[in-house]
Amino acid sequence: MGQTCKKCSLLNFNKNLVNMKKQVLVLLLFCLTTGSFCKVQAENDFGKQLIKNIHFSWDVDKTDDYRWRNIYIGTGYGQDFKSYPRAFWLINFDYNWSKYTLYADGDYSMGVNNVHLKTQSISFPFIVGYNVYKSSFTNLQVFTGPVYEMIISSKLDGVSFSDLTPIQWGWAIGTKIRFFEMISGRLAYTLYPTGLFHDGSLNRSGVTFTIGF
Repeated sequence: MGQTCKKCSLLNFNKNLVNMKKQVLVLLLFCLTTGSFCKVQAENDFGKQLIKNIHFSWDVDKTDDYRWRNIYIGTGYGQDFKSYPRAFWLINFDYNWSKYTLYADGDYSMGVNNVHLKTQSISFPFIVGYNVYKSSFTNLQVFTGPVYEMIISSKLDGVSFSDLTPIQWGWAIGTKIRFFEMISGRLAYTLYPTGLFHDGSLNRSGVTFTIGF
């Protein structure tokens, strides 16, 4: 019994170590990305952009087979196109906490009871947008673009679960309104044609609500 417990502890330690390595690689990737941006733009402009684009968001989706809730925080960097001042590009960096409830009577059932799948991931939405209306009071934008997501950890009812497709691709479309250059709200729809599971099933989609500075 004691040896079994030791083996379990060792396995859990190795899994945690792997997750830590993944998170370190993610942080290094982010640092390299920010460093590249700093070479292109002045440092003060880069910092202002990161502060201006800080946001808190949540995704919601519910079907007969599962319920998905995702909360994420992040920031981003972007610029206007010189040839088209009303058009812009933006790259966001987001950290996600997702929870899936897989219904026992649904297509993704894993037993007689509902099960809960929790994941953590990083995502990079690449957005191209257009300022439909802009004044000193409000700014109304529409945008669209691909989303790259990498799942770095996952647990099924508290136990490590690896039967997922770690690299996810999606597409977002939405609108954003900003008041007094101080606070903004965003409404978007994101579709992930990439299946969440290895067998290609569970193609999620969701409505995103965002509050930002």
